[in-house]
Amino acid sequence: IVPDLTNAFFPKMVTCFEENLRKHDYSILLGISDNTEEQENRCFERASSFGAEGIVWIACDENQERISNLIRSTDVPVILINREMDVDAACVTNDNRRGACAAVECLLQNGHRRVACLIRDVNQQHFKERYLGCQDAFRKYGISDEEVTYLCAENTGTAYEEACRLLAAPNRPTAFFVFSDWLADSVYSAAASLGLSIPQDVSVVGYDDIDRAQYMLPALTTWHHPIEQIATVSVDILMRQIDGDTATRGNHIVVPGRLVERNSVRDLTKQDNEPAPVVPG
Repeated sequence: IVPDLTNAFFPKMVTCFEENLRKHDYSILLGISDNTEEQENRCFERASSFGAEGIVWIACDENQERISNLIRSTDVPVILINREMDVDAACVTNDNRRGACAAVECLLQNGHRRVACLIRDVNQQHFKERYLGCQDAFRKYGISDEEVTYLCAENTGTAYEEACRLLAAPNRPTAFFVFSDWLADSVYSAAASLGLSIPQDVSVVGYDDIDRAQYMLPALTTWHHPIEQIATVSVDILMRQIDGDTATRGNHIVVPGRLVERNSVRDLTKQDNEPAPVVPG
């Protein structure tokens, strides 16, 4: 069960799970919640009634009481992805806070101090953790929250408008950290519409490392969200639970990611102020 398929992150996640489950001779039944509790409840109930032997779930919110009740309502094992909760299900996630911290540090290490963070809903656990990771990096470099520009964007249109507004300002940021690669495209488009180039005029670091990131012009530096490993670990736990192993219920597993440095960050520490060298994507 996934929130939607418009964000390239989710189709890739579905594909990775399908590939892993196929090795165990299982097929998937896909439910799309449209980011609503009502539709998500319906998807969950249908999965149970259709005889699913296990449920992999990216919940649309952090309503722990609702999520816990749904998990208790079924006898099949449930794996929660991208959420950490005190429920009777294994939780498998990425280290969002560490990833965001590393992404921002990449910009700070390259001499950027006017940094804008394009964030999404910080009420969602994984985005809140990324926000805290940003603060960790800025605090490490002696930069207060008041010196950082935080912009909230829920979709590509809003992200484009906010990026255009900032980049048109006299004292524009030299760099953006974008909470998902899905929104990084909007920053690229905003820069192009104003005649600015990446990374010469503005640097960009994303999060997730979706397939498209390596083909963007220039190729996007981003935090690699280990979707393949998350799928492998989750399916392994799911198979063990289907076989009757209940010991892994309630386990919380964090799968580490890594920073993938490509061509979208300019090194401002160089005396000659040359653009960052080109690194193959």
